[in-house]
Amino acid sequence: MEEYLVTRKQAEDLKKLGFDWPCLYAYDMYDVFYSDLSESQMYTGFDYNNTRRLTSRPFKVQVFDWFRENYLYHYSIQRSVSVYYGCITLPSVLDLQVFTDVHHNYESVESECIDILIKLAKEKKL
Repeated sequence: MEEYLVTRKQAEDLKKLGFDWPCLYAYDMYDVFYSDLSESQMYTGFDYNNTRRLTSRPFKVQVFDWFRENYLYHYSIQRSVSVYYGCITLPSVLDLQVFTDVHHNYESVESECIDILIKLAKEKKL
């Protein structure tokens, strides 16, 4: 399950960027992986970022959707022989593309794509 969720640092950065989508999981202030949803919330999630002591821990796919919806950033992951690399397209006149390093597994490319998206969003806010 870990490979489908963002890291603690990514979760904290997303909270600062205003990520407010409902999530099934969160971190508490002691770095404990946390989930305390009622039965009805198990299907919809909860915005843990509304609380001071918790940080929402979204699935990576939620983060990609959130960046696409809020920043118009798009990503794709390509496979070439036995390696993977990511490509992020930024909305501009020239449709600028940013590429990740080459990785040997899909999950590490996803994680690097999220790090790049966070960095780009932080720079845009400056």
